[in-house]
Amino acid sequence: MNMFKPKASRSLMKQESGITLIEVLVVVAIFSMVVAILYTAFFMGISMYKRVTAESQIRTQADMVLGEVTEALRDSIYVESISNGTSIDPTQFYYYKRASGADEFMSRYRMWLVDKGNGVVIKTAKDGAVAEQEIEPVGKLFQIDKGDSGFTVLAYDSVNLRLHFGLDPQGNAHYRDIKRTEINLNTTLKFFRDK
Repeated sequence: MNMFKPKASRSLMKQESGITLIEVLVVVAIFSMVVAILYTAFFMGISMYKRVTAESQIRTQADMVLGEVTEALRDSIYVESISNGTSIDPTQFYYYKRASGADEFMSRYRMWLVDKGNGVVIKTAKDGAVAEQEIEPVGKLFQIDKGDSGFTVLAYDSVNLRLHFGLDPQGNAHYRDIKRTEINLNTTLKFFRDK
């Protein structure tokens, strides 16, 4: 009688259950790759959402400022450039509206850009008036940059408005991981006069 039973030992090995170290390492590697891909996609999505939100908010601000400028110029019948001595000043212009009183035919107003250090505001006022109206973006994040902003009087009844808006993410936790967002607004406003 043979003490060794080779057939029985083979059947015992087949009945052992479990996984090998190599199988564990392969599963961990595949799982790690899937988690890394999902993590990257998730945070890229959040970053893109923040950037799109910032762009949307800055466009809303630009639309609000344009609406206020359009409202200020609404009943204008004439525009003219302002000279600073040797050349036309692109930061300001005059616009005229029909006067409400019987003593004058037209009232002259001035619209100009004022640098406040952290951005530009648009001011408008009637000639000789002390009160000024300021047109500026809402909130400290949004600003109009002076460099590319200005006015160009194209004709007696139209003015080109160039405004360079920026969103500065510094100091705001929601936007701190995105780059500075900018938008240029370049539009021509044409006045329609009653004849």
